[in-house]
Amino acid sequence: MDWAVRLVVMITADLQFDHGRVRLDFDDAHLIRGIGVHALSLSYRSSADWLPMADGTFTQAAMLTGSVRAGATVAWLGAIAPTALALRERGGTGSVLVTLSEEQIDALGRESARDVELRFTLQLSLVSPPPGVHPVAETELGYRITADRWSAMLDQLGTALAIYLRVPAPLGARATSDLGEAPSLTRAVSRLREAHDRARDQQWAEAVSTCRSALEELRMLVDLPAESRTRETKPQNRAEDVRWAALFYAVKGLADAASHNDAITSEFRWSRASADAVVASTGALLAHYSDPTVAVARPRGGSPGASTSTAGEAAG
Repeated sequence: MDWAVRLVVMITADLQFDHGRVRLDFDDAHLIRGIGVHALSLSYRSSADWLPMADGTFTQAAMLTGSVRAGATVAWLGAIAPTALALRERGGTGSVLVTLSEEQIDALGRESARDVELRFTLQLSLVSPPPGVHPVAETELGYRITADRWSAMLDQLGTALAIYLRVPAPLGARATSDLGEAPSLTRAVSRLREAHDRARDQQWAEAVSTCRSALEELRMLVDLPAESRTRETKPQNRAEDVRWAALFYAVKGLADAASHNDAITSEFRWSRASADAVVASTGALLAHYSDPTVAVARPRGGSPGASTSTAGEAAG
């Protein structure tokens, strides 16, 4: 019989007060599913070495607060949810919660082979401390989640986790009415934002139709191989730029259906899943053709890369 064994490494935080020390032993971490945002939970055991006191006091109320940063750059993630503790000599248990957006979770696991490194700043405040005792102690704590463990935690979230797509967008006007007549990358990204907003408002067909407008704008900005060339060339013989063009025309052809009402397209039934798929595909194509390292085609308008905008999402 095979046994799966997971080693839990205990990480200890010591918070020193004038009259004694509080010890927090952190062990397991897991993700709690939410709607749009989730929570990272770290379990701990607590103890206070000055309890019980000579006057018969066995517990001490306290409040734990702080913040968490991530990675070698200690990038800000968020604040710890204030946590009430009832300190005892030993045996206290609880958990620290940090709210994480889906984009933050995606960024933490972007390099699949790397562990997730977190750094906590903890502040423990005693409620009604003994006379003469300063009520606040602080410390920092490093916590590492192995790559395998993080992958398992993401699997537990399942379909509650979305994938965020970042599309380079030029600085400037966001409203398409402010952009004039010339084709521009700004207009294409603005159309993508509109499509995303319509999908959020459950306007599935309108979202897909707006993606068509974004793709039409993109088509005027880049030099794509002719659609006839993608059809006439066998798939195995297509060069890189032709394969990307084939993907573009396929997504564009799908989006066209939302704007037509002929005998075939009138039977189309758009849903959240299909709208999300078209929005995500459109965003991916905008990101691809805006990438300055892409040699198959280069944008002829706008100024890609001047800023970065989260413009699309696909629910996983």
